[in-house]
Amino acid sequence: MDFNEVGIIGAAIGVVIGVILEGWEHWDDFRKNGWAPVAPKIGFGILVISLAIEIVFDARLAKESADVQLETARIEKAYGPRRLTRDQLVALANHALPYAGTKAVFTIFTNDVESAFFSEQIGSALKAAHWQVSGGVMGGFAAPKTGVYVNSTDDERSVAGAAVIVTQLKQDGFDVHLGPTDPPNGQFGHRTGLTWIEVNPKPLALLESQREK
Repeated sequence: MDFNEVGIIGAAIGVVIGVILEGWEHWDDFRKNGWAPVAPKIGFGILVISLAIEIVFDARLAKESADVQLETARIEKAYGPRRLTRDQLVALANHALPYAGTKAVFTIFTNDVESAFFSEQIGSALKAAHWQVSGGVMGGFAAPKTGVYVNSTDDERSVAGAAVIVTQLKQDGFDVHLGPTDPPNGQFGHRTGLTWIEVNPKPLALLESQREK
């Protein structure tokens, strides 16, 4: 329930209380004269009951509005594009800054615009931290896995830098994994000081695309 909804209900309750306080004269008159005259007393009773019913409906509307907002947020998180807020970008850049100069290579799939945008955001934070950022596109039109995978060469600086990226993105609620390190002269011939970041589709987004097929 947001501030506006609380205000609506509070105002309705205030009106009811105000009406009751102003209606003490009807109570005194009722004690002295009973129901006579009956019309003003019945009218006052109808007014109080109507306002009470209004409070009940306002409360129900407020709850329904809150439920809609929660459901909208859930749908946005599940189906909306991944994106980093300004504060999240700044935090990632600040934590990555001690590893300035590290090379970061991004890979995405050719048909995944959402992944491309998300990788651009991550890359912009790393560039702000003075990393050497480059990117490439994987061939094919189907990703074998989902989420973000961060790998690095096995030198201490690269491993620590990769861990920073994974930790920050996990704290922000993203599906990210720290992959195995590759030796300086490993199977891909990577040198030291290198982190490569594979940005795959969102898990639910991939599931829905496969379901539609």
